[in-house]
Amino acid sequence: MSVLAAKLGGIRYDALPDRVVAAAKNMILDNLGCALLGAESGEPARINRALADDSPVSARVLGARTGPFAATVANATAICLTELAEGVGKAVVHPGTVVVPAVLAAAEWTKADGRTAIAATVAGYEALITIGWAAARPAGAAWDDSRGLSLHRGWYPPALLGGFGTAAAVAHLLGATEPQIDASLGTYANLAPTSMLAASQQGSMAKPLSAGLAAAWGGYGATLAVRGFTGLDDPTGHLLPLLVPGCDAEGVLERVSPGYQIEELDVKFFAVAGPMRTDLECAYQLRARHAFQPADVRHVLVETNERAALLHLTGPRNPGAARFSLRYCVAHALCTGDRAAMTTGDAFTADELDRADVARLADRIDVVVEPEINAAYNEHGARRPSRLTVTLHDGQVFTHRVEGMKGLRMSPATDDDFAEKFRLLAGRSLPPSRVDEIQRTVAGLEALGDCGELGDLLLLP
Repeated sequence: MSVLAAKLGGIRYDALPDRVVAAAKNMILDNLGCALLGAESGEPARINRALADDSPVSARVLGARTGPFAATVANATAICLTELAEGVGKAVVHPGTVVVPAVLAAAEWTKADGRTAIAATVAGYEALITIGWAAARPAGAAWDDSRGLSLHRGWYPPALLGGFGTAAAVAHLLGATEPQIDASLGTYANLAPTSMLAASQQGSMAKPLSAGLAAAWGGYGATLAVRGFTGLDDPTGHLLPLLVPGCDAEGVLERVSPGYQIEELDVKFFAVAGPMRTDLECAYQLRARHAFQPADVRHVLVETNERAALLHLTGPRNPGAARFSLRYCVAHALCTGDRAAMTTGDAFTADELDRADVARLADRIDVVVEPEINAAYNEHGARRPSRLTVTLHDGQVFTHRVEGMKGLRMSPATDDDFAEKFRLLAGRSLPPSRVDEIQRTVAGLEALGDCGELGDLLLLP
């Protein structure tokens, strides 16, 4: 781990390229929007009440005065609930889900300035993406191979590994030395929650809660490490082979990227499991090009990647399960054409889940892994193809293919895209003037003297 710890310890705000600073601020804004949307469910508030402590320090990312541990759990849980946080396909992780709430809670706790928070965010992303890639990549495979071994073992990697990112981020924010960064990572390795993919497919609250706990335990490990607490030596070398036999636990960590991994993110505009986003984009485009009614459809064939094919369950019983059901989401897209509902989560309300037309169409959908499409997905390239074929009762056949969508590496999200998404999500619970002020504050975060000022703006009405 010393190579990675050395890189993390060497990250300084003044040495970061402008594009990396801009990326970090966009990630913070994006995840704040997700947190505000996730707070609508009421679950984060319930977690806050359950974990409330008597700490005199406030951490108010979701507008509740509490200690940094409880705030991190609740806020990371809120973000994970939405399935809208950015991700990294090669590593099968969502860094912002865990890193952003941990950094902001710790920054408010320590009264850190904006520059310190930005550098800590970059360090957290770097650690989690690097370790996630080590768990996802087969040992000895081509360097651009990204088969998602950790996911196919049945784990939910964003939570299982998430605390490595927060351990690195909070340690960096607290001014940890390289040995203390190693100790932070080594402490989290013995605290990591065993988060399973099955919880995601079932829509269990255990899935987002595991992300919240991972975020908080990683940060807690960092606070112990800077006080002299020792962790497991070579934590990933011990943990990753146990979790994912055959993964590249040493190769990736020995060849730490010279750049910044925060620049390799895919931004989500549909509140669904990441591997099936382009399948939905394909469905929306096909529906826009051809005039047919759901009742006219005899059969739908979705040709996709193997990760999306894992998510083929029908009849989801709750919003969480629906976000991981490729059949439900494609059926809803073909029935409604409502992209905004797939962003805000309104496609997953009780009324929408009970729609008879969506359920009937979902039963007519078959999902297959198409070799060329799957190979493109696993190469961690710019493309994320998908192909849909709709056959009507009258014999008409419509086929459409996409190579990707907005937010992926082939079509990166712009600053305007991030701003528009934030306004859509935050505007559901905050007045327009507050939304604008939060955007301005994050845009100028490097000038902020105390991150608590950002927390003040996030107080819910």
